[in-house]
Amino acid sequence: MKLADNARALVAGSNRWPTQKLTLPISLLLGVGLCWQLAQTTWLLLPLPQPEVTGNTHNVSIVSQVKNSNQGPTLASVASSSLFGKADVTAKASQPEPKPIEPVPDDIPKTTLNLKLFGIITYDDQGNGSAVIQGSGKQKHYSNGDQIKGSGSVVLHSVYADKVILSRNGKLEALELSRKLAAKNSPSTSKNRSSASNSNNSNARVIDKRGDSSLTNDLAGIKQKLSEDPLSVINLIRATPVFKSGQLQGFRVSPGSDRQLFRRAGLRRNDLVTNINGVQLDDQQKALGLLADIQQASELSISVERNGRPLQLTFSLTN
Repeated sequence: MKLADNARALVAGSNRWPTQKLTLPISLLLGVGLCWQLAQTTWLLLPLPQPEVTGNTHNVSIVSQVKNSNQGPTLASVASSSLFGKADVTAKASQPEPKPIEPVPDDIPKTTLNLKLFGIITYDDQGNGSAVIQGSGKQKHYSNGDQIKGSGSVVLHSVYADKVILSRNGKLEALELSRKLAAKNSPSTSKNRSSASNSNNSNARVIDKRGDSSLTNDLAGIKQKLSEDPLSVINLIRATPVFKSGQLQGFRVSPGSDRQLFRRAGLRRNDLVTNINGVQLDDQQKALGLLADIQQASELSISVERNGRPLQLTFSLTN
């Protein structure tokens, strides 16, 4: 089970931002970890509209497989701590694994339904994922198997990088991203976001860490850990969402368990991270694209406000 699924299970039933400042030490790793977890946190905390599911509902099963008892905090320990309050989550160890999605043909016709696709998260290349779709004038978040509101019996069948597949009366139809959004999801666009971010912050002081081979090696190793065991990097850096007039402004960061790494990266306590690889951290749909982009990124550019002044940090993620 992907960390995104696990984390969303912890906050099931929560449908709004906390009114008070969050003190949860979010699992943020400098560089790729910071980027990945900030996007993840944005996805978790923003008030996503919940789809009305008229088909079969799903009980969430939280499963944590521990290879080593000394490996660190497990998902079960995180879930039991009620970090976001009590969630209405039912765990059923005997619940069968979901059936794999059958491959879909390449020549699926485009849907004629009055629907718009605004965001995509793909969990793998097999069609598992979720999407933000607008129907009946409202944007809603849907996962595989959810019925699209206002479209009769249409169901979200599968999710891919540039489109989703709908099941309409047993027949498959494709709903594609607009060309503009599809371009944002492409790997080439991801590589160019760092330079775009630099151009948007031309007045910012720039700290380029790409020449620090020791730091690059550490970040590359942590990136690998994130893909294999994300919980192993929990508490490396702490972050708190910052709001102004109800609008998310970014994330205030402070040292976690690895203070030396925090310092080596050029970060300082209370820095406000506002932008990562050209993606402004103020909106859920932008965070959707960021999640996919980080998996492709070889460099990382982070925009920071420090004492009211802009700062640009750039890192390499490959050694």
